[in-house]
Amino acid sequence: MIARKRPRPQPDDDSDDEHRKCLRIVTFDSTIDSEIMETKSFVSKLHKVSSPDGDYLVVYRVNGHFRAFNYLMEVLHIFDRQDLFHLYDLVMKQYSEITPEGIELILWGDLKIMMESSTEENDQGDFWNNQQDWEIVSWRLYEACGVCILELKDGTVIYMLVERRYPLSKELLQRMLDLGLEVEEESTAALHLVRFIKQQLNEE
Repeated sequence: MIARKRPRPQPDDDSDDEHRKCLRIVTFDSTIDSEIMETKSFVSKLHKVSSPDGDYLVVYRVNGHFRAFNYLMEVLHIFDRQDLFHLYDLVMKQYSEITPEGIELILWGDLKIMMESSTEENDQGDFWNNQQDWEIVSWRLYEACGVCILELKDGTVIYMLVERRYPLSKELLQRMLDLGLEVEEESTAALHLVRFIKQQLNEE
């Protein structure tokens, strides 16, 4: 009876102190549209709009609300995982028979690399080569949609799903940890991502 009443030993949380050292609390520079957030519905349509200031994309929800953007990063703060996969399906279907150009090509490429690249199945050509030359500016987590991004000094932005393995070298993974994961607040998801990266570093 005494043995039954004893609490089970809890896992050691000291390791989280080490994981926390890899987090950088920052405020993301984004404008959150509260109306879009409160009137959530499925992503249903995407099209390009040309203006004197240049081209931009507009994503529509079923309820008629829309958001204009130039790059995927600009909508990640109002997207959840379902939005992301709906957008991917929409873009791949929309450009299955026509070749995207300009700003559409950038979005198509970003989504394709994020959704289809992996260590086991990589058909992205030479994209993942020369990682030793990548100069990382930031490594950031968008928790709601489960995406982390790498921003490079040359302007390249790489989008990755947090639970998926990508063909990243151990040297690059270490540089990511050394730089620190940018988050708006500490969370279980952020600590889990740091732990996931460290596990990959420790693998033979």
